[in-house]
Amino acid sequence: MKVFRKFIKAAAFVLAFILLFSAVSGVLVSPNDYRNYQWVGAFYETEKNSLDAVYMGSSAVYAFWCPAIGWEQNGIAVWNYTTPRQPLVAAKYIIEECRKTQKDALYIVNLNRVSMKYDNTAIHFLLDYMPFSMNKLLLTEKLCKTAGIEGEDKLQYFVPLQLYHTRWSSLTAKDFSYKPDGTMGSPQYSGFLTGVFEDEVQDVVTSEGEEPKQVYLDILNDLLDYCEENEVNVLFTVNPQIAEEAKRQSEINFAKEHVISRGFKVVDFYTDFGSNGIDTTQDYYNMSHTNIHGAIKMTALLSKYLVENYDFEDKRGKEGYEDWDMAAEKYRGIIASSVVPIELETENRDYSIPDVEFTESIFDGEKVCLSWNGSEKAEGYKVYRRMENTKDKEKAAFVEVASLGAEECYFTDTDFEEDSKATFNYVVVPFRTQDGINKWGSFRYKGVSVTVEQE
Repeated sequence: MKVFRKFIKAAAFVLAFILLFSAVSGVLVSPNDYRNYQWVGAFYETEKNSLDAVYMGSSAVYAFWCPAIGWEQNGIAVWNYTTPRQPLVAAKYIIEECRKTQKDALYIVNLNRVSMKYDNTAIHFLLDYMPFSMNKLLLTEKLCKTAGIEGEDKLQYFVPLQLYHTRWSSLTAKDFSYKPDGTMGSPQYSGFLTGVFEDEVQDVVTSEGEEPKQVYLDILNDLLDYCEENEVNVLFTVNPQIAEEAKRQSEINFAKEHVISRGFKVVDFYTDFGSNGIDTTQDYYNMSHTNIHGAIKMTALLSKYLVENYDFEDKRGKEGYEDWDMAAEKYRGIIASSVVPIELETENRDYSIPDVEFTESIFDGEKVCLSWNGSEKAEGYKVYRRMENTKDKEKAAFVEVASLGAEECYFTDTDFEEDSKATFNYVVVPFRTQDGINKWGSFRYKGVSVTVEQE
């Protein structure tokens, strides 16, 4: 009996230690990228069996898919379980992890990072917000083995306190109060919202190259075998990236063809969709990632594919999904200073209508004068304005200030506060009308900026 009591006390001590250790580790986890809590940690706060799909992969996912926009457009709940440089070898374990609470969800696996090249920060990004479990231990061991990490170097992944214990002196109140941001993990970091990649490279390509090593085939087969044995509903995707990033494209092509040969679905958002509206001069913030404008287009493409090929119910306004409705509204506010409202009307875009070229954009002391060359095919123009460098959210958001006919390629603005100095950003959107609906053409997201100074 005494032995039994000692055993119970020992077990209770171990359990208490694990709980305390997990809590402390959660406070001390790496502060390098707080977004990972929104994508990984916050997943565990979603309602059981509430998600239509879980989208996993590297930054080639979270910079391409906006959950709040997918919800707003079609009422589907798709979570980004993504982390920077997340390797494909982790996919099987992430699916196993997520199926604990979202067993019937569709699992979307991105193939853009087939490569096994990842570093210790990539491992921490994935593991640090994942709760302790046997599956996590197995994933940790697999990542270390694949990356060739051995001996004492492995300890930091199993015992994060070894790496983060020095953070005590730099802790803030935020470290003790991690919570979901209310957008269901939709991307909102600065580079994504405001960045534009400007370079001479203008093509999105799928180039050929040397066949990847056998290790990729082993990893793919391990994942596909797991999905077959466990009857996992799975879809694979490839997202477009700018030309020089295609140095990894041979690996991606190899993975795509092998997955298809095994009888699984792959959606290639470059080769399968032809003209998808992606503009490499405006829709990326670097060679690997779309900005908010490209992400809106990509989200619309995947969202449309999902509702057309899977039996997903439109849950907008449905009881139990109020947080998703609020996420869509909140995210609209976050992107309002970067996105002209019509961008979200993706079903009404006509990219064959060219954008305008400004010929004048000045303030003459009394008014802002804008003029532009007419856009071929345009039947009219909408002019939008926002104020730059202001903390007033209403003034910082794009609003329509004029609707003009096809021959009216000019606009005069006098709507300013007296005795003020401010810089205004103007965007002109060409459009045509079809069956009573405006079809929005191409336009320059940044438009032109004019500084107004009144004495």
